[in-house]
Amino acid sequence: LKSTFQDLLKGATAEEIVHIEQSLIAEGLPVEQIQFLCDAHVALFKEALDTQLPPEMQPGHPIYTFRSENEIVELLLHTLDEKIEKLKQADSKTLRDDIARDIEKLKQMDLHYQRKEHLLFPLLEKYGFTGPSAVMWGIHDEIRAGWNELSKQIADASLNGVTKKYETLQQKIREMIYKEEHILFPNALAQLTS
Repeated sequence: LKSTFQDLLKGATAEEIVHIEQSLIAEGLPVEQIQFLCDAHVALFKEALDTQLPPEMQPGHPIYTFRSENEIVELLLHTLDEKIEKLKQADSKTLRDDIARDIEKLKQMDLHYQRKEHLLFPLLEKYGFTGPSAVMWGIHDEIRAGWNELSKQIADASLNGVTKKYETLQQKIREMIYKEEHILFPNALAQLTS
């Protein structure tokens, strides 16, 4: 698809991606199906999104705070990536316990998601920004389920089961961060000017 629509996709903006999702929902496509296709949408537009500079903002601004939290999560995921690699080399209860503590820290990201869901999304919905909010909320729920499952499995599941569950989870979290940084936050700053 990328090669077929290369010229069309080249100049795509975050606002256009939101408009596409809004249109699909308005035409009757269930949010769950858009959620399922969300990663494909972003992958198609990734090259264009990567060329757009993020808007500047002051410390203390809510979007600035969301971005700072994303940086902290990226650092924690980097640490977990390293620990999971060590676990693959030498599985141990001590390392599993250490990873379990980091997963509990990662679960604190739920506060970030709750603020998006209960503060940012309702404001955006007043301006007709409903589709992406519903899609992101569904992905938040998938991430919550993922880190709860990983928390339960880390102590006694097979090494293969733990690493697969972690790989799926970290990918979903990183993709959500990308969607926030390149689609949600630019649109929020454009919509919520006062």
